[in-house]
Amino acid sequence: MAADGKTGQPSASGWLPVLAERRSGIGLRLLFFILLFSSAVTLLSTALQLYVNYRRDVGSIERRLDEIEKSYASSLAASLWNLDVPQLKVQLEGILRLPDMQALELRELNSESANPLTVAVGRHAASKTVARDIPIVLAGGGKRPVIGMLHAEATLAGVYERLGDTALLILLSQGVKTFLVSLFILYIFHRLVTRHLEAISDYLKRYDLRQPSPPLALRRTQRAGKDEFDDVVSSFNHMSMGLQLAYDELREVNAELERDIEVRRNYEARLLRQAHYDDLTGLPNRLLLLDRLNRAITEATRENSVAALLCIDLDHFKNVNDTLGYRAGDALLIMATERLRACLRECDTLARIGGDEFFILLPGIEDDCGVQAIAARVVDAFAQPYVIDGHEHFVTASVGVTMFPTDGVEGQSLLSNADLAMYKAKELGRNRYHFFTQEINRRMQERLVIERRLRGAVARRELLLHYQPIVDLRTNVPGAFEALIRWRQADGTIYYPGQFISVAEDMGLIGGIGDWVAATACAEMRRHLCECLPLRRVAVNVSPPQLRSDRFGRHIERLLAESGLPPECLELEITEGMLMDDTPETGINLKLLCDLGVRLSIDDFGTGYSSLSYLQRYPFDTLKIDRSFIAGVDKPNTARLVETIITMAHGLGMEVIAEGVETAEQLAFLRQHACDFAQGYYFSRPLPFSELEKNLAAWEHGKI
Repeated sequence: MAADGKTGQPSASGWLPVLAERRSGIGLRLLFFILLFSSAVTLLSTALQLYVNYRRDVGSIERRLDEIEKSYASSLAASLWNLDVPQLKVQLEGILRLPDMQALELRELNSESANPLTVAVGRHAASKTVARDIPIVLAGGGKRPVIGMLHAEATLAGVYERLGDTALLILLSQGVKTFLVSLFILYIFHRLVTRHLEAISDYLKRYDLRQPSPPLALRRTQRAGKDEFDDVVSSFNHMSMGLQLAYDELREVNAELERDIEVRRNYEARLLRQAHYDDLTGLPNRLLLLDRLNRAITEATRENSVAALLCIDLDHFKNVNDTLGYRAGDALLIMATERLRACLRECDTLARIGGDEFFILLPGIEDDCGVQAIAARVVDAFAQPYVIDGHEHFVTASVGVTMFPTDGVEGQSLLSNADLAMYKAKELGRNRYHFFTQEINRRMQERLVIERRLRGAVARRELLLHYQPIVDLRTNVPGAFEALIRWRQADGTIYYPGQFISVAEDMGLIGGIGDWVAATACAEMRRHLCECLPLRRVAVNVSPPQLRSDRFGRHIERLLAESGLPPECLELEITEGMLMDDTPETGINLKLLCDLGVRLSIDDFGTGYSSLSYLQRYPFDTLKIDRSFIAGVDKPNTARLVETIITMAHGLGMEVIAEGVETAEQLAFLRQHACDFAQGYYFSRPLPFSELEKNLAAWEHGKI
């Protein structure tokens, strides 16, 4: 390839090989678009020219047919009238010799002959013809009858042949002209544009910011004024100087940036550790434990082995925080972590989920015996006291154990199962381990169902009240009813309070349910308690959360006003443990209830932690002896205790009700020791008031 020795650019004689080498260059693309546009223009102009020629030639044929109709029709009419066939053929052959004529056919009209005269010359064509039917009119006389019809056909073959020659000539001439003009334009474009672009490209390929470079210069003829390339060169050289200065500054900043990156990497490493490890103990947290648990599940599935998960919760750890402070609690957790680590193998994972709850992942366990041994070691590890600030503190642990794959095949379910087993260990007395069972899972599922359905039970009117008579032992007639809540299920079964009241308390729903019980009992019993019947009151149980609510006293006051029930006809039963509640709201509510005249009863007396000082705090009207004491009155010690309770209550001016009376012997004992009232299955089970109402008259007349 010929090149300029000074600049390394292709010379004028070598620009075509350069273009051939750069097959995708803008020069060839420019040539392509020039040829494409020129060809389109050539084809369009050729089509217009051919159309004009075609219309002109067809017009000539039409005019020739007009001339035949004007000039030859009269002579053909005379010969046809005389039936001079030879003369007709001569005349038709003469017409056929005219340019572009193809065929002629003369037919006689209005002839009485069965075979009218027809004279034809030439050959008919199926296409590429122009045809016309010319009437032959007889001249002379008043009428001009049509005695024949001349069918004339002119061929277009000559027209098409001339058009083809014209098109070929135009295309050849225009093609040569277009090609030569395109080459010339391409050469000019190369001289003015592409060779300078190539020089700029070569310069940029060699350009290096790290080394000084000469300014960009193009080999061009000097002009008085500047054009676009001069502006490009000037702008690029200016940019190059700026880049050099910016590169020098960038090198100075790069070192500082690398230091910042290193700081950020360390920060991200700390964040990653915080996301997966506990800050206090350095143990894996829940996220990392779940990841390792899923990997252990995958490995156990692949190897057909067993894995175990232990949930450890420190018993009464809250007492340490409350009495010694959080610093001591943290120190105890760190010591507990070391004890737990000592119980594990190298392949095991110890994690802290939060607070005082730990998890141990045991992959590759052979059988349950190995898990039991580790769980027992964990429990024994907490037998020794912890020394904090020079004092010994005993903190035990409750451990829940779940196994893969028998108890679950997913990480989340195993975590939940281990947690449930741990709570079961706490229920059994703490300081022990307990394996997860399907019974635990069943009870939890039942609880979840109860929790789900208990919301909205009041709105769906699924709750109802049953009433149990409280019999006056002096008259053997019911003097009161105790309202007991029931929950009717969709299938008609009835849930008793022991099946759902504790769940309602945990969910915070007991307040609304208790309000419904009080309102319903007041509304249903108002008429009977105000009539001249032996019934004197209705007893309603009050839960601790209700009594701690600052609105409870006012709510009872409003219920009494709305129902019209006298305050002395409502007795609220308060559990013995509530007497030890020192919250201000409890005292305010009890005082307001006493001021209203509502009766107060101590329920389940003897099972809590009451003392006589608590009984003197509020004017209680009734004391209810727990059923566990009544069931044991056949034992001397229990009988003396019941007798003492009755005597004490009477000494304090309270009436006594014995719960759970089921035999005649128990009833005889209570009457012997002057107990005021009794209730239990011996008299009646809790029933809807509509059923108990039928028995009121029988009770009154002594028939029951």
